Amino acid sequence: MIEAGLTVIDINPSIAYRINGNLSIGAGLSAQHIETKLSEAIYTGGADGLAEIQGSNWGYGYNMGLMYAFDGGAKVSFSFRSSIQHKLDGTLKTSALTGDLSTNNGTVSAKTSIDLPETISINTAIPITPNLLLLATAAQTRWSRFENIRITLGGNLPDKVITANWQDTWRFSLGSQLKLNQRWILRAGFLWDQSPVSNKSNPLPHIPDSDRFSIHVGASYIPAFSPWHFDIAYAHIDIDKVKIDRTIELVPGAVSDRLVGQYNNSQANVVASQASYLF
Repeated sequence: MIEAGLTVIDINPSIAYRINGNLSIGAGLSAQHIETKLSEAIYTGGADGLAEIQGSNWGYGYNMGLMYAFDGGAKVSFSFRSSIQHKLDGTLKTSALTGDLSTNNGTVSAKTSIDLPETISINTAIPITPNLLLLATAAQTRWSRFENIRITLGGNLPDKVITANWQDTWRFSLGSQLKLNQRWILRAGFLWDQSPVSNKSNPLPHIPDSDRFSIHVGASYIPAFSPWHFDIAYAHIDIDKVKIDRTIELVPGAVSDRLVGQYNNSQANVVASQASYLF
């Protein structure tokens, strides 16, 4: 089975402090565990072989922000989330190769280093009526850190290099929040998220990424006389058409091939829920 998977668990305790009636600050630490698995078919002219690489690691970072509340009720905030470096240790397993290529079957160690990018954002909340808020966000992510991913292999194999050449990206969103009563809050919004993949970089076949447009709706429920808050949200995401034309090194130093293709009508639906305890 051909698959590309990434699982991330992020533990991010944070603390905030109100300096005065207008200004608040906050900061937090992030402990992030990442597991990745990537497989590729190896075209040989006959039966395909299979290359599978996987690894895991813990990485650490921080985040900070400040918020200013104007006397009229409007709020503006700035936030920064640091880059997190992951040094992944894992294996590369090659199987199902036949003939002269069968000597490439087997498992070797694999190591790589990946820097997940930092993000800076500005957020605003403007009250239109006592119960209706207009919300807006602009954020930049430094995806240009992803120039090349170099995988160091054991067994005297040459390094496997994945060229990315990604670009820094912007994300813009506009939304609203309506307070129906003391128990229910409704939210809706629109988001445009720029892809780090440009014509210069050419999409990776495992990550057929392009600019994304999404519509979001959600609700919050606040029980009476309870410190708990409950949230649920839904997002529908449309992804632009993606064209791929790149040469892929399937077995380092042994087998490479050109992949040409196109992804059309890519969509995703996301449902999320959250429970918060205030104290």
